Amino acid sequence: PKRTSKPPADPHQRIADVVKLLCEAASGGPAESDDDLLVALKRAVRRDDDAMRRAHASLMLALKHKECSHRTRAVTIIDALFVRSHLFRCLAVDDLSSFLRHAIGVDNTDAKPLPPWPVAETEKLREISAKALDAWTTRFASAHP
Repeated sequence: PKRTSKPPADPHQRIADVVKLLCEAASGGPAESDDDLLVALKRAVRRDDDAMRRAHASLMLALKHKECSHRTRAVTIIDALFVRSHLFRCLAVDDLSSFLRHAIGVDNTDAKPLPPWPVAETEKLREISAKALDAWTTRFASAHP
């Protein structure tokens, strides 16, 4: 019988899993476990560009989640990686229209309303996203016009 080899395992699936866990964590859960996961994510992507790309892709996917809390947590993680990594900044700037559409509800052509979530959750998402954008612009606008 002819043996077929298995396709190689995705070496960065762990990155996607950590991002998913961070975004799905209950908002009232133990903060130290979230901090540990975030530290593990930062450590895993620090010197591996492919892992950073996978983290970016996973976070952009999380921004499209139907739950507002998932999107809010994704924005928080995006902000943490944005200030630490030039590669992540480049990826985020290249995909800025998607960030604006899914985190703030603004498209290049017109306003796209966010899904009908509770007003407080929607405002929190917009506020966190706008603060992150403002901080990024203040700190990195000259390097990423």
